[in-house]
Amino acid sequence: MARLEKNSDQPVKVRFYQLRATTPENALVKIATKAISQGLRISVVAGNDEQAKWLDEYLWTVPANGFLPHGRSEEPDVEQQPLVIGVSADDRNEATVVIPLIWEPLLEPEQFDMVVDFVQSSAPAAIVASRKRYKFYRDAGCTMEYWVQELDGRWQLKN
Repeated sequence: MARLEKNSDQPVKVRFYQLRATTPENALVKIATKAISQGLRISVVAGNDEQAKWLDEYLWTVPANGFLPHGRSEEPDVEQQPLVIGVSADDRNEATVVIPLIWEPLLEPEQFDMVVDFVQSSAPAAIVASRKRYKFYRDAGCTMEYWVQELDGRWQLKN
């Protein structure tokens, strides 16, 4: 478990981001860049190997003015990377933040300090799935935040 000792007695914080003006991948880059700049480590959960491979390749090309250091969970020495991409919630790099790109909730969110969850407001099935995840995390005792992206890209806390 990679929870920070100062947070070990606190509930897991879950932040839902309702996307209106960006894709989950672009939101992931922005949030991961900020988290890494703060010294946090991240686990990204892909839905399958193909998505993990695509995301790995994508992160080599963005951000355009820099590099987002990362690795795949099956690679050697991946524990040295600040961001690890896998198909399960893995804290091999001692991640404290997890970003699942899957429709199911993480069954053990308590191994992380924070879960970052994206809601694609343009896809009705994705909204239904996100409501189920929200209820699961709330019922598990997590601290919930719901952020809505304005059309100009700014974020507004709604709860």
